[in-house]
Amino acid sequence: KVAADLDPHRIETYTVASYWLRSRLNKPKEAEEFLRAGLKENPNSYEILAELGSVYFQNLKDIRRARNVWELALKRWDAQEPGKKEPDYLGRLQVLDNLANLEESEGNYGKALAYLNSSKPISPNPAAIQKHIEELSAKLKEALAKDASVTPEIESLLTERAKTRALCEAEMLKHFQEVGRAMPPEQGRRYLAWVQERTVLRAQAMESRHKM
Repeated sequence: KVAADLDPHRIETYTVASYWLRSRLNKPKEAEEFLRAGLKENPNSYEILAELGSVYFQNLKDIRRARNVWELALKRWDAQEPGKKEPDYLGRLQVLDNLANLEESEGNYGKALAYLNSSKPISPNPAAIQKHIEELSAKLKEALAKDASVTPEIESLLTERAKTRALCEAEMLKHFQEVGRAMPPEQGRRYLAWVQERTVLRAQAMESRHKM
């Protein structure tokens, strides 16, 4: 409390003290109150929100609040860090992992997979994330085999797969265009025509003709 009074904008004061209060002294309510005080002084701190989510999930067993707070932490990170020279990817990774574990514990495998797929590119151990993704995908496949109805979890997974596919296609098309621009004009046109006949561009062109 004294340290926070001396420098109320030092984020580590709140997160470290909260960890000790809830983990070592078994005082999660005091940890929650201290973090709430920290948020009043630092309303945009995703770090304090991340720790508050841990208080709710690990200690107070309040799933709804933990989810809401961690989702807010992710929004705060997205609003502050991407434009920085050295974004705090570890902070984002921790929030994503927490949300993935929460959704998995609730049986929401589709949402858990979405968070894991977001964390994989910034993880120092993407192989471990991929293994977890494969395990969860197997669980979801098993759940689908038992119940043919489209549950919210399955719908979430299908949506995430569609997003991932769209991103991959966008990167692929960007590459094709860059290659085509590097060629002499006539050769570039022939190359892009060839690409259109043999890749996803062909499907897109057919869809466009059907809509006309």
